[in-house]
Amino acid sequence: MDLFAHRIHNVEFLNGIVRLEFSLLRKREDGSIDPDAPVPREDVSFTVSMPVQGFMRSLGQMRGLAMELQKQGVLKQGPGGGEGGTREARMRGQKELRDLSELDDGDDQLV
Repeated sequence: MDLFAHRIHNVEFLNGIVRLEFSLLRKREDGSIDPDAPVPREDVSFTVSMPVQGFMRSLGQMRGLAMELQKQGVLKQGPGGGEGGTREARMRGQKELRDLSELDDGDDQLV
């Protein structure tokens, strides 16, 4: 089964279960999109609930994908990033990744 959503807009944790709510983004009347706008209940496309262990494993998968996308130039390192040092030092100075998809001139249609 394939499902599509523009983003995860809400994440909750209760009783060992992580619940992810995926949503669609709608264009405003002027055609622009506010990625930070509240998501109306009817725009929640679907939810995924998983045990915290599965969620943590998934984070590793997403980090790996983010690193690969950065290598490919899809994501760019933001200011303040750096390499080297201890793991703790790297975590404190984590790279800020910038999503370049808004620069894509593709024909993606939003709801």
